[in-house]
Amino acid sequence: MKREQLLILAWGAPALALILGAFWAVDASLYVLPKDWQDDRLRLGATCAAALGFWLIVAVLRVSLHRFFSDVDRPGAGLTEAPSPALRIKRANLQNTLEQVVLAALAHIAYAATAPQPALAILPLFVALFSLGRIAFMAGYRFGAAGRAFGFGLSFGPTLALYFLLAAQLFSDG
Repeated sequence: MKREQLLILAWGAPALALILGAFWAVDASLYVLPKDWQDDRLRLGATCAAALGFWLIVAVLRVSLHRFFSDVDRPGAGLTEAPSPALRIKRANLQNTLEQVVLAALAHIAYAATAPQPALAILPLFVALFSLGRIAFMAGYRFGAAGRAFGFGLSFGPTLALYFLLAAQLFSDG
């Protein structure tokens, strides 16, 4: 295994630990949703999806503000030879954020609609981890794959966990 791959694994491990910690906090009843959130699954799912969508707004704003202040990039992608390196990074982050938000929002809404009531408490915790992940991903992007690993793990890991939980529900109910 190459050094960079080892660094990716090393930075992904703390993300996994935080995700497992969120499950533990819910399982040990250290974090419990307020009663009104438990009773209104649609409100919970929609609020989580909207909170996730906030990070897409941030990514779009980063690209648009960069273009606004950049003489080179202001004309637009179709009117310039090539985007500046700074804009390429912001566009790559926007693309990744779009992918992450769509997958995460769908998972949060589906889980809010189908999970057993005590398990719903994981959703706001996963939104918080996703948010930390997006910040870490943006900050670490310029450092390459290893620099993005922690943020990617915090963003994608909870989403992946929700899809596994949804699949488990599907097969255990059927």
